[in-house]
Amino acid sequence: MFVTAKIQKKDGALENYDRTKLLLSMMRAQAKPDEAEQALTQIETWLTGLKSEFVTTEELHGKVAEVLKSISPHAAQGYEIYRKSQARQASSTP
Repeated sequence: MFVTAKIQKKDGALENYDRTKLLLSMMRAQAKPDEAEQALTQIETWLTGLKSEFVTTEELHGKVAEVLKSISPHAAQGYEIYRKSQARQASSTP
């Protein structure tokens, strides 16, 4: 599926949706490859149905957590932990 959505970062910058980046973040959070692919399909369907030109990173992360929870509660929990660790790293970087 081709997704043209833009992601608005916390600093306001817009970047293109990156399927690989999202896939890797879910797999780092302990989602199995098939679970991550299933989640991506649902997330990309959601993204293509949006009326807005962009989605914030917070909205995207919330959707990822929601979708993963329905597929694999273990992976959803791992994703939340992974996101929190990423946020801590970003806030401690000068």
